[in-house]
Amino acid sequence: MTKEAAFATLYATHYRQVRALCRQLLGSADRAEDAAQETFVRAYRGFAAYDSSQPFGPWVMRIARNHSLDLLRDRKSTRLNSSHT
Repeated sequence: MTKEAAFATLYATHYRQVRALCRQLLGSADRAEDAAQETFVRAYRGFAAYDSSQPFGPWVMRIARNHSLDLLRDRKSTRLNSSHT
């Protein structure tokens, strides 16, 4: 199986769970959809470093969580900066 085919299978298996986590953290379906897509872009870029002896689910969920938290921090920082101008 090629890397692309293996990743496509993992994407199909885990996408809904990733999107649900992003929705829970971000509170918006649109933002969650974007964050889930970005999560899988990041996972694909880092796929060579993924330890296949470990489960993929927790790894990709950690990426989703970290990315969502980064978005929340960025949004908070932007709001704080704009209120001081």
